[in-house]
Amino acid sequence: MPKNQPELKLISLEDVVVEPVRWLWYPYIPLGKLSIIHGDPAEGKTTLALWIAAACSRGQALPGGENSEPLTVLYQTAEDGLGDTIKPRLLESQADLQRIYTIDETDFPLSMLDHRIGEAIQDTHAQLMILDPMQAYLGEKVDMNRAIPVVGCGTLASALCMDKVRAHQLVQAAGVEIPRSLVFDREASEQELMDGAASLGYPLFVKPLRAGSSFGISKVMSADQLQGAWKNALKYDETMILEEAIPGFEVGCAVLGNKTLTIGEVDEVELSHGFFDYTEKYSLRTSAIHVPARITKEQAALVKAAAVTVYRALGCRGFARVDFFLTPSGKLVFNEVNTIPGLTAHSRFPKMLEAAGIPLEDAVTQAIEEALKS
Repeated sequence: MPKNQPELKLISLEDVVVEPVRWLWYPYIPLGKLSIIHGDPAEGKTTLALWIAAACSRGQALPGGENSEPLTVLYQTAEDGLGDTIKPRLLESQADLQRIYTIDETDFPLSMLDHRIGEAIQDTHAQLMILDPMQAYLGEKVDMNRAIPVVGCGTLASALCMDKVRAHQLVQAAGVEIPRSLVFDREASEQELMDGAASLGYPLFVKPLRAGSSFGISKVMSADQLQGAWKNALKYDETMILEEAIPGFEVGCAVLGNKTLTIGEVDEVELSHGFFDYTEKYSLRTSAIHVPARITKEQAALVKAAAVTVYRALGCRGFARVDFFLTPSGKLVFNEVNTIPGLTAHSRFPKMLEAAGIPLEDAVTQAIEEALKS
């Protein structure tokens, strides 16, 4: 064996003990692991990082979680001043500044291999360390924006599409009809909820403001079901909405591309009862997907045109699935955009493209090539 070379040691996975993942923010940030917040400049990465640091320093629950013991945080910044930017923004977020530290880089710049990081973690018992931006601590020749191109919608578009209220506002401004809805936070009284629901009428939907895969969504048929649905939604977000139930059925359209768009066939969700919840989306136990949708050519053209309008209005790129409701009178009402649509064997997005003569492999290749060009 050559000198100064490590000795080969093999570990059988049979001997590895299975351990549960511990989460700082489920399902986004696990404890004890590296997480990267990636996005274009000025999209709010630092704002999000500071908000997380502030919340953790107070033991405040992150969306969908529960309050915990306050955590000690190490925050390193290579772009913003501590006194004129970082501290004021942390104070604005009501951070406990006694629990937030930074390593002094006055004399020597910091890198990810610096021994001072380990010493700081030991001395402060920090459980969260934030490097902002990470690229500054990797070395001057590394460009993270080029090293890890995003395939699909960017950070801003993805965040907008996840936020039901802001997405609906932009879509409505673009001329597409949206459902009537009301927004409430955790502090709303039962009477305020009851009055809001009465103004919309039953049935209606109770939804977390920001969630996917129908998590936390309930269809409420009467006032006595409202409180239970409200509590369920608050498991996933601090804010929720009451949204009118649109009669008819759901239709969707796959959109692929950046400047030049490729449009898939319109599909239709047929339900036997209830709504298209998490179980139905991933099992299709009692529902069916029809591709192409059982609608007229004129209606299909209307859906495709509206899908392009929504895709553009929300700044989508790469690929997305745009969903609507088609009412018995033929009116089209926006539902949501899925920026990372399902790609399983029975998922809607691949079948829409295949019905338009586009194999999924070709669609994925096109999306990657578009991302590498941008």
